[in-house]
Amino acid sequence: MDFGNIVFALFFVVALGTLGYRWFRYGGLAGAIFGAAVGRTIGEVSVARSGGTSTVVKVHMLEPAGGQEQRVGMQLISKAPLGFSMVPIKLTAAQAQELGVFLESAAKEARQGEPSARPVN
Repeated sequence: MDFGNIVFALFFVVALGTLGYRWFRYGGLAGAIFGAAVGRTIGEVSVARSGGTSTVVKVHMLEPAGGQEQRVGMQLISKAPLGFSMVPIKLTAAQAQELGVFLESAAKEARQGEPSARPVN
């Protein structure tokens, strides 16, 4: 075995070991990716579904760790027949509230067909 193969194998074992450790420490794949245990799932919205693919947005309450404030976790999950993608987004309570205001404003505008009065920062 040459040096390149040893380095690759070592990197693979360390990466897999880290993911496995975080999986068990935080109670699953979502917790491992967020770096915090998922306290509870608030809800999910199916965003798109076509052919064999689907996209879902999930919202979670993340458990506070080490004196940190409680955070909100959002997962953007895309599934396809031969693929899977998960994008984790960790938000503070203030960021989640601000995002909620923007989403509500956009939803009102979409329903009414007119621009909202709230300016964008």
